Amino acid sequence: MKKRIVFLDRDGVISEEIGNGRYIAEWNQFRFIPGALKAIRFLTEFSFDIFIVSNQGGVGKGLVTDEQLEEVTFRMLGEIGKNGGKVEGVFYCVHHPDYRCRCRKPGVALFKRAARGRAVEWERSFVVGDALRDIEAGRRLKCRTILVLSGRTRKNEVAAWPCQPDHITDSLITAVPWILEKVR
Repeated sequence: MKKRIVFLDRDGVISEEIGNGRYIAEWNQFRFIPGALKAIRFLTEFSFDIFIVSNQGGVGKGLVTDEQLEEVTFRMLGEIGKNGGKVEGVFYCVHHPDYRCRCRKPGVALFKRAARGRAVEWERSFVVGDALRDIEAGRRLKCRTILVLSGRTRKNEVAAWPCQPDHITDSLITAVPWILEKVR
C-alpha cells in the first residue's frame, strides 16, 4: 500500500523562530507554535506518516552542538508523543549554509532518505514549511506544498517567488483541514 507523507519543517512550523541569526540550542528556547501539537496528533490519527525535515545550519556554524540538537529533538518528540502524535523520523541538514551539500533544502536528499523503503504517493503527500526553500523542495518532489505564515515569511513576499505554494495558511493547525480535503 502506498503511503501518504507529511513532511514538516521544524522552526517556523512546529517551533517558534527565535530569529536574528540565532538558533535553538537549548530546550528552554524551544516553544511550540500554538496548535502544532494538536495538528500533529490529527495527522497521526488520519494515518499519515510524518517526518520532520529541517535545515539546522547552526551546527555547521558552531553555534549549536550535535548533542544540543539531539537533546532538543528528543524532548520535542517526547512532547509530541505525550500529546498523541507520532513522528516517523527526523532528518536534519547540519551543514554550514555556505557548504554546497545535497541534503540542504531546497535539495531533496533528506526527503528521499526519509521515504526510503516506503512506496510513497508523492502527489498525495505534502511539504509544509515557512520559507521558499521548503516550497521549492516540495515542487521538486511533486508533492503538494503548504506555506505557513507562522515563521519567517510574510504573505506579501510570496508573489515575487519563482514558484508558488499550493496553499497558504496561518499555521500548521490551520493547514490540517486543507490536507484532509485534498486526500479524500
